[in-house]
Amino acid sequence: MSPMCNLMTPPRGSPLRAPRSWGLHPRLLHDVASRLKTRNIIFRFGSFSGSLLILKTVRAELYLNLTGLPVGIDDTSHRGYRLNRLQRVAGRTDCRAESGQSKGAFANGTKWPMIEVTVGREHDFTVCFRRNLHRRLIVNSLDRTAETARRERRQFALWSTLLCVLVGIAYWPVQSFDFVNWDDTWYVLRNPYLGSWELSNLKAIATDVINRNYAPLTIFAYLVEHTFFGLEPAGYHIFNVFLHAVNSVLVFVLVSQVSRNRAAGWMTAAMFAVHPVQIESVAWVSSMKGLLCGTFILAHLICRLRPERTPRQDVWGFVFFLLALFSKALTIVVPAIVLLYDMLICKRKFKEALAGQFATGMLSVWLLVTTMSAQGTTLGGIRSHLILSKLEILGVDSIILWRYVGMLLWPSGLSVLYNPPVSGIAGQVIVATLAWGVFGAVVWKLRRVTPLLVLAAASWLILLLPVLNLTPLTTLMNDRYLYMPAIPFFAAVSCGLCFLWRELLASGPAVKQQTTWLRGCRLQHARATVPIAAVIALLIATRQHLPVWENDRALWEHTMTRVPELPIVRIQYAMMLHQAGEDRSAISVLEETLARYKPDAIDRERITAKISAWHREDADAGGTREWIVRESLLRPEPDQPAR
Repeated sequence: MSPMCNLMTPPRGSPLRAPRSWGLHPRLLHDVASRLKTRNIIFRFGSFSGSLLILKTVRAELYLNLTGLPVGIDDTSHRGYRLNRLQRVAGRTDCRAESGQSKGAFANGTKWPMIEVTVGREHDFTVCFRRNLHRRLIVNSLDRTAETARRERRQFALWSTLLCVLVGIAYWPVQSFDFVNWDDTWYVLRNPYLGSWELSNLKAIATDVINRNYAPLTIFAYLVEHTFFGLEPAGYHIFNVFLHAVNSVLVFVLVSQVSRNRAAGWMTAAMFAVHPVQIESVAWVSSMKGLLCGTFILAHLICRLRPERTPRQDVWGFVFFLLALFSKALTIVVPAIVLLYDMLICKRKFKEALAGQFATGMLSVWLLVTTMSAQGTTLGGIRSHLILSKLEILGVDSIILWRYVGMLLWPSGLSVLYNPPVSGIAGQVIVATLAWGVFGAVVWKLRRVTPLLVLAAASWLILLLPVLNLTPLTTLMNDRYLYMPAIPFFAAVSCGLCFLWRELLASGPAVKQQTTWLRGCRLQHARATVPIAAVIALLIATRQHLPVWENDRALWEHTMTRVPELPIVRIQYAMMLHQAGEDRSAISVLEETLARYKPDAIDRERITAKISAWHREDADAGGTREWIVRESLLRPEPDQPAR
């Protein structure tokens, strides 16, 4: 007698339920057959008839899920295999599974059964072929009902709207925030490129390197904002919040598409939307470039991270890549992520995958050379690490990367600037390096089992590469550096939680018997508890830390409590006091910095010049600062030139 394949509906909450539906094309069937060495099983669903496929192995299992079709299961055992007869409990539709004549044979000589399934009318269904826990293929019906498509669109709109609501709740207070004296002066308040829409000015925006970066689309966006909002900060802040909301929805789409798990996609997007580490990127006007670049990077990845791409998707992906490239230099690492996806997930050969990234790779090299040639000044930030060798920088980076992991798991001690130690840390470097070695070995060991984990870990590191000081920067670590790397990190966490939840559901009865407090619970109803609790906790933490960016005084008073030893922090704090008319306090702060905190030659020169200038201003004003304070508080109207 022939061994039977197991035909059954997966239990509720099963990972084998498809997160969404897509068409079942005959070419797909042919590709699956050739790739997996399969045999046929005939299905008839109403007016749709066709051949679906099952793996050529005795251990193969076929799962059939009829959407909205409750069924009863009557199991009949035979030689360790089960033939399930499915009968709808009530209603018009009849669902039967019957064994047919044996056709073909397995490699070991056992007969291959033909199974025929008939359904009285059309329904959406999911078919999953599973060889083991590590290899799954989910295929859906050719004909999706219009009702199902509308339901999916409504669900997507609902979850996307909820993400936007979360962003609004978290960041709405920023509409009352002011500019800060940390790059906002050069990007907005005193940016000569925002003065007019003359052709010469537009040409300069498109060709000039501004503020040590070639980012023409970012400067053009500031020009548009300046045209609408002038020097009113509320408009700039609201636009940042809008971009962050758009990015959260795009993260939802991207992670759902790559992981084939909408729950994991939404969980990732929710944590991305409200995590406190994103505050600097959203609440700081000068960080709009990172938000704008993130929008186009995510759109590019949605087009490119697909098993099969159409020419239209390739064209749109290239357009989005160009827009991202002209927004921020971070985009130069994105082709490496697409390359890894093609190799790890799509199983393309290296030469084939590399050829697909030739155009974007060449553009990335061009922008890298342009940006590096523009980094000609080290004014601002911290510079103690600039004298270190590349090997020493890698040692410092190994510690910083673990600090980034800690900040993403639970952010504490956030600051606009950090002062990680760069000397006397040999022991920490050894421990951090060994820990990363162990982690890398584990991920590499799992590359065939869970390639998405390898892709997430590699993407996290790739997105951080431009800010690891392999090319000199005047900061070692910042919150805003984690804006894009947070996505693969949260995606890995979310997918891991979904996997653990599936395992918990699979062992639910045993767990309930062993755990007293779970005996009265329905596990499937508690699946949202962990993500909801995490999102609420992160939202509360964000609202608590957000006022730090309200204005200059709030920002630098908070930073002085975190890293008061940094000369740049004390200089910015003194400048805030000077602008507020507190000259004596400002000069006192700078004099203390010279005496106690040993600034380098560049900062010492800046401090000395400011002390002399402020003494001169006070003498010229006859010992009073009233007119200086008045002039600093009066901003010119948009149609008046700044004095």
